[in-house]
Amino acid sequence: MEIPTFRVQVPTSKSVSNRLLMMQRTCGFHGELRQLSEAGDTRLLQALLRRMDEASEEGLTVLDVRNCGTAFRFLLPYAAACKGRWRIVGEERLRQRPIRPLVEVLRRWGVQITMPETGSFPIDIVGNPALRPCDTLVDVSESSQFLSALLLVLPMLHQPVRLRYAADAASMPYVRLSVRLLQQCGLHLRHTEGEIAYQPSETSAFSNDWVVPADWSSAAFWWAWVAVQPAPVRVELPGLSDSDVQADAVVHRRMEAWGVHTSFTPWGAVVEKRGDLILPSRLRWDGRDCLDLVPLMVVCGVLLQRPAVFTGIGNLRHKESDRVEALRANLRGLAAFRRCADTLSVRPLAHSAREFAFSSFQDHRVVMSLALFSVLGKVRFDHPETVAKSYPGFWEQFARVCPERG
Repeated sequence: MEIPTFRVQVPTSKSVSNRLLMMQRTCGFHGELRQLSEAGDTRLLQALLRRMDEASEEGLTVLDVRNCGTAFRFLLPYAAACKGRWRIVGEERLRQRPIRPLVEVLRRWGVQITMPETGSFPIDIVGNPALRPCDTLVDVSESSQFLSALLLVLPMLHQPVRLRYAADAASMPYVRLSVRLLQQCGLHLRHTEGEIAYQPSETSAFSNDWVVPADWSSAAFWWAWVAVQPAPVRVELPGLSDSDVQADAVVHRRMEAWGVHTSFTPWGAVVEKRGDLILPSRLRWDGRDCLDLVPLMVVCGVLLQRPAVFTGIGNLRHKESDRVEALRANLRGLAAFRRCADTLSVRPLAHSAREFAFSSFQDHRVVMSLALFSVLGKVRFDHPETVAKSYPGFWEQFARVCPERG
C-alpha cells in the first residue's frame, strides 16, 4: 500500500533571525539577511529597531514590546548602550515574566534604570554609549535569554568582560546559538563551562550575506503530528537540515522512541511513522534544553494513550502563558496532571469526545500543540491567529494536510 505523503514548507528560524537583526546594529556587519523569518516576533523586533534608529536623542522614545519576551530582553541592554532616553512597555502577561536579573546586571554596569517595585513596566532607561561592563555573574535560572541579550550588545562596549553563569543552567543551546553566530561574525568569544569571555578586536566588519535556516521549533510540530496518526504516513520538509545549534533539532532523535523515523536528503528531511515499533508503557521527556517542545509532547502522549513524565519543566510558567496550567485547563476531562516542582506527570483519561473547543491563552505553542487533536475530530480555538507569533502560515499548511480541523 502506498503511504500517504505530504510536503510542508516550514518557516525560517525566528531565533536566528532575531539574533541577526540585533547583530546588524551591534556588530556592524553589512551583509544581506536572506530568508529572514516572517514571524510576528521578528517583524515586531524589526519595527522597534527602526524606531530606535529614527529616535531623537533628546526626547523620550517609547518601545512597546507587546507580549514578545525576546524583544523585551534583547532591547533592554541595547537601549542601555544607545544614547537617548527609552521607555519599554508591554502587555499584562509580559509584565509577569522575569526581567529583574538582567536589570540588576545593567545597573552594576552603571546604567540608569527605573522600574516599578512589582511587575516590569514601564522600564525607563538612560542610554549611555560609554558604559563600562564588568565581570559579572548572570542569574539565568529563569531565562537563558538574559545571557544572550548581554552577549549581543558586547561589541558596542569595546571592553573585555567575562560573563559567568551556573554551569547546570537550562536552555543553554540558545546561548550556544548566540555565541556561534557572534563568533561567525568575527567576535573573539571563548566559551567554557559556566563562563563566556569576550575580548575586543580590530577585525573588520563582517560583510558576507547571511541565509537564515529553516526553523526546527516550527518543524517539530510535524514530528508530533506523524506520531499520533493511526496509520503510516510521511511528511517531507524541504530545506530542513540537521542542526547542532537549534535546540529543538533534538526532536528527530528523541522521537525515534515514540515511533517516528527521520531521514535527511540533499533537499530536506523526511519524517515517517514506524508501524513496527511497540511504544513503551510510559513515555519520558527531558525538557531542560528544549522547553518549547514540552507542550507538543504532552499532547502527543495523551493522544498516544501513554502516561508520560516530563522533567526540567519549571520555567514553562514563564512563557507566553503558564503552559502547564494552560494545557491542564484545556485538557480537563482528557488527561490528569500532577506537577511537582520541576516534574510533570500526565495520565490520559478515557473519553469519547470527537469535537474540541480550546482556549489559546494567547500562546502560540499551546495552540499548535492542541491542534494535534484533529486526529480525533474537529478542533476550534478562540484565537487561532495566535500562531502567527512564530509560524504565520501554520493554518494554511495544516488545512491542506488536515482538512478535518473544521
